[in-house]
Amino acid sequence: MVCPASIEGYSDADLTRLLGVCEKEIADREQKLGLTQKQATTIESIIVQLKYRIQKSELEIKARNIKIAQLGDEIVERSDNISALSARLDDMKSSLVELIQKSSQLSDFTPVEAVLSGEDLSDFFINLDDYTVVQARLRETMDEIQALRADTEDKRKKLESSKLKENELRLAQVEEKRRTDGLKKEQERALALTRGQEDAYKKEIAERERVKNAIRNRIFRTVGGQELR
Repeated sequence: MVCPASIEGYSDADLTRLLGVCEKEIADREQKLGLTQKQATTIESIIVQLKYRIQKSELEIKARNIKIAQLGDEIVERSDNISALSARLDDMKSSLVELIQKSSQLSDFTPVEAVLSGEDLSDFFINLDDYTVVQARLRETMDEIQALRADTEDKRKKLESSKLKENELRLAQVEEKRRTDGLKKEQERALALTRGQEDAYKKEIAERERVKNAIRNRIFRTVGGQELR
């Protein structure tokens, strides 16, 4: 026997048995309702945790985007410095070549020729010494610039490596956020189904309570001569 939707056509003896059936079904539905409500609460807790993870991922992705942009700016700055140092080296190389040519010309110019040309010998040797000193300073400066350019290039490569790593981490976080979004949507669908089942149990309980009360009213009315409300 099952709890009927209507008590019309049943005898008092049948109704007495049906009353127990309805009460049993009510108790069964109430137990299922309690379990369903606990399940809904658990799912809601999971959704809250997933939302927190998503928000955390979003903030981490934003922070990593800022870091990547900063690294990009630093790489551009290092590249500009390298270009400037390279241009400076090229200029200095040109100057050095010119100095070497001029000092070579002086070296080939003998003191006798200097005397015959009317040039002061002291000026002749001073000029030669000056060219030598300037050449040495140019070479020293070029070595310093080359070292600085190499150091700058090394730092740029490290920055590019860091940027690549940050990009990989950002992609991993984006993928993690995507998976978390998917899990949250699944839990939200599960929650909607659970809440729907919860409403269904409530309706079934209410319906059976209505039938149970109708049966009791019929029995009391039969026994006492009046309907119990």
